[in-house]
Amino acid sequence: MEIRSLYSQYLKKNGLRDSAQRRKVFEVFLSLGSHVSLDDIYREAKKRHPEIGYATIYRTLKILCDAGICSEVVFEDGSVRYEVSAKKGHHDHLVCIECGLVKEFYNNEIEALQNNIAKKYGFELKDHKLILYGLCSRCSKKSQKKE
Repeated sequence: MEIRSLYSQYLKKNGLRDSAQRRKVFEVFLSLGSHVSLDDIYREAKKRHPEIGYATIYRTLKILCDAGICSEVVFEDGSVRYEVSAKKGHHDHLVCIECGLVKEFYNNEIEALQNNIAKKYGFELKDHKLILYGLCSRCSKKSQKKE
């Protein structure tokens, strides 16, 4: 299903108005891509639509998450990033601890291993998040030059 119709259906189903401000925040979020912070969205929304406030953006992101359109990813440093989830299947993340670069990946072997471990311990997996922290190739090269 197309993201915009998923959004409209969620609003109708939950008795929420499709306000102009919500639509603007939604469009800004979609235009920025993945792994954006609330502040990233706020800055871009303020450039395009100065009348939009921080609280509107926060509430709209909550609606988008509840609708399954976006999801929050909380990283080790406590930062929260938002990504479009409606089009994506499950994936994991690599995060550079130096520059903050985030790369998505999916690996069948890791997924199978996690399922086997859960089964071994009598768990029925419902969800999981795997975030690996390290240095991206660019920051790793910079680090080696310093040494």
